[in-house]
Amino acid sequence: MPTNKTASDVFKEKVEEHYRRNKRSIRKNDFDIFHFSAQQKLWQSDYYFQRIMDIYNSERFETEFINPINVQTIDHGGVAESSTTKYEIDKVKLARYCNLYIDGYFSSVSSIFDSLAHEVNILFKLLKIDQDIYIGTILNELKQKHPKSEFYKFLVKQRSKRWWRIMDNFRNALIHESIVATNIETTTNVPVGREELKKIALPDNPKRRPFTYKKDCELRSFVENFHKNIPPVLEQCYKKITKDLRKSGKLPIKV
Repeated sequence: MPTNKTASDVFKEKVEEHYRRNKRSIRKNDFDIFHFSAQQKLWQSDYYFQRIMDIYNSERFETEFINPINVQTIDHGGVAESSTTKYEIDKVKLARYCNLYIDGYFSSVSSIFDSLAHEVNILFKLLKIDQDIYIGTILNELKQKHPKSEFYKFLVKQRSKRWWRIMDNFRNALIHESIVATNIETTTNVPVGREELKKIALPDNPKRRPFTYKKDCELRSFVENFHKNIPPVLEQCYKKITKDLRKSGKLPIKV
């Protein structure tokens, strides 16, 4: 049965079609590496996204983060009369895994767009590939040399949106420290002696000290809302570059 092609698939096929006409046009091997890298980083971001969601799976949480503690009742003579079991959340372990997954997630998302920057750089032949190349670098180059590029016009608008600022803020903060997800709120179900997770709070801005929590950001809903942007934005990026390539009619792209 035929499968629906993604925007990434169509884009790559179009690049290969033009490359076959002129195999001196671009460094195709480098393009292949960075195109694969962008897809790899997208897969990684999905992986870490799911790990964050798994924290809220009751069965996994019970297994991974709940410590049963035996509590004995002692009489005045020092003899144990009875024992009960309390269940406490291992907050240190929970915080470590939260930070592991948040770090991996935002690192992967940022890397998607840096890998994409390398793809675009090769297709437009903007800078030498051994230079430090990031998405901001490439957008500046396109602004100067190809301001009519559909890809440039689309992504420069995305950079002004809230989700992009969130990505920059969290990634820059997580590079230097891992203390974002340490404000963990719990409650205790006294009759059954069980500590229960209430909220894993995220700071309003992880780059500012001391942290504030006025926006009431919670890990799960925050990441769910943010992640909704990533796959569709990347898909649109590939559609826009494909439009640029069709308009150019050859490699490297000139629009």
